[in-house]
Formats: sequence, structure tokens, C-alpha cells
Amino acid sequence: MNKNIIWGFVVTVSLLSGCSANETNQVGSPTFSPEAVKEATEPTLEPSFIPTAAPTIDPKVVPSENPTPSSTLQKDISINGTGDQSETFNLNPGIAIFDINYTGEGNVYFDLLSPNGDTDLLAAKRGQYKGRVYKKITESGEYSVNVNSKGSWSMSVSQNYPKELLQVPSSLTGKGDEVYFINLTEGNIKFSLKNKGEKMFMVELDGRLLGVENGNYTGSKTLSIDKAGVYPITIKSDGQWTITIE
Repeated sequence: MNKNIIWGFVVTVSLLSGCSANETNQVGSPTFSPEAVKEATEPTLEPSFIPTAAPTIDPKVVPSENPTPSSTLQKDISINGTGDQSETFNLNPGIAIFDINYTGEGNVYFDLLSPNGDTDLLAAKRGQYKGRVYKKITESGEYSVNVNSKGSWSMSVSQNYPKELLQVPSSLTGKGDEVYFINLTEGNIKFSLKNKGEKMFMVELDGRLLGVENGNYTGSKTLSIDKAGVYPITIKSDGQWTITIE
């Protein structure tokens, strides 16, 4: 046989074998490093922020309690005193509205102590104070209010819904700490807020933040209501505010 033909055949076989080897090396199961998988799957945490005036859409809101107000009225609790004092009373699961009035000077603090020993601040102010505060009561039993003050104060506690509930649309104007209850249907609801003050301003719908700022504030936020019901609106402010709901 011609030597040139034999040599060409050997070269051709060698080239084909090399291609098959290279192709075999390139095909296989992909390799993932643990670090790459972790970086691809772990969520990125964003720093906390102060809401701006631009409206935003929040996740759906579901009432944290029975949205149907009870028709059974409970007797309001009234207490008063001067200086440091502690008062104990019984509360049932549901809503609780604390209407607080302080006419003295200096700092005043109102703390609520639950049956299991948890402490929740109701109000803290330097000088005179008048406001209403909402708390959700999760267990029945004896609760205590501890007051630290240098003047006269009074407090009433109600576990009853107001006779008249807010409806959409509504416009509210007020001053200081306040609480309202609004009847909402399913769908998107927009809240527009304005505040003129010097200290903390914060508005929440059933624990969901609508706006917060230290001092003056103008902004709006839209929430998606997933279930029709009665929701509490809580306002914390040391100045004048307005809220429009539509």
C-alpha cells in the first residue's frame, strides 16, 4: 500500500479521536460552589427608611381581630390620681381605648402591665398631655397602669367600639394622639397624611405603617384591603394633622 495513503489515514484517525475527547470533556454535570448558591438564593436586606411623599402600594392587609364589633357593651373603667400611682383592673380580649389627661408639670409616663408581665408604654410627655391610645388585648386577666408624674391625672378605659364608624371617603383633622375605627371593604384604599409638629409623627392602620416622620410630614400611601371589616387607625403626634381616606 502507498505509504502516503497510510500516513493520511493515521492522521485522520488521530484528529477524530482528539475531537471526541475534547467534546467528552466539555459535556457533564455543572459544578456549583456553595458560596455561589448562597449568594443567588439569599434575599438582600434593605436598610430601614422613612416613607416619602410618593404613594406606595403595600401588601394586603387582613384584620388582626374579629372585624365585626360586638353588640355587648362593656362597662368603661375610670381612674384618677396625683403623682406616682398604680391601678389594677380587668380587661377582656379585644380592643382597648385609653383616654388620658394630665394637667401637671414635668415628665409623665403611663405604662400598661399585662398579666404575663409584659410592659407597654401608653404615653410619655413633658408637661400637660391629652390624648387617646389604642391597644389590642390578647388575653383576659388583671392589668395594671403604672403612672409616674408630679401632677394630677385621669384615665378612662373603654373596650367598646364607637357608635359611629368612619366610612370611605373620610377626612380627619385633629391634634395630638388619637384613635379612630373605620369600616373598610376589599380593594385599594389611599391615605393622604399631613402633620405640623416638632416631634414624632406616626400613623398606622391596624399596625401597618402609613407614615412616620420626626416633625412636619406630607405623604400618602395605598394599602390593599384583603378582607372587609373594622380597622383601627392610630395617630401619634405633638401637633396638628389631617388625614384623607379615599
